[in-house]
Amino acid sequence: MDYETEENIRPACPYCNDGSGECGHVVLDYDASFMEMLSGYLADDESEMDKIKSLILEMIQTDVTPSLENGYIRNIWEYAVDNHTPTSDEIELDITAYVNFVDDNIDIIDGESYLYGGDDGAPGYSSSYVILFAKQPEETIRAINAQMIAALRGE
Repeated sequence: MDYETEENIRPACPYCNDGSGECGHVVLDYDASFMEMLSGYLADDESEMDKIKSLILEMIQTDVTPSLENGYIRNIWEYAVDNHTPTSDEIELDITAYVNFVDDNIDIIDGESYLYGGDDGAPGYSSSYVILFAKQPEETIRAINAQMIAALRGE
């Protein structure tokens, strides 16, 4: 992860040099302070996150408890279990743990991650942001999710 320091501005895309956070290479621009997805592939298309949620729900409903080594995946699992009610066919995804897992693995799958800050105006309203880029965001997320799915299944 690269860190932007003095200017606290969103880094430009390393692939097309766009600085808006809206180009087609943005996997996710995420406000880590307020846990808000601002833009990017994951903000626009939740289908890959839905696959993780469906697998976790299936595992919970069939009483399968994985043995998880990765802390972020363990956090995702525990959050889902703690917030699931037996009468529900949905689970909640720990977005922070999910984003952290993607952030930790994106450089392995040919992506890049940058941390930057921002002042939202009023005192105490500054945020910490992470922006993730990839040449092909959808393929990158699929590859990272495949790692997560394999870990959940104990593969």
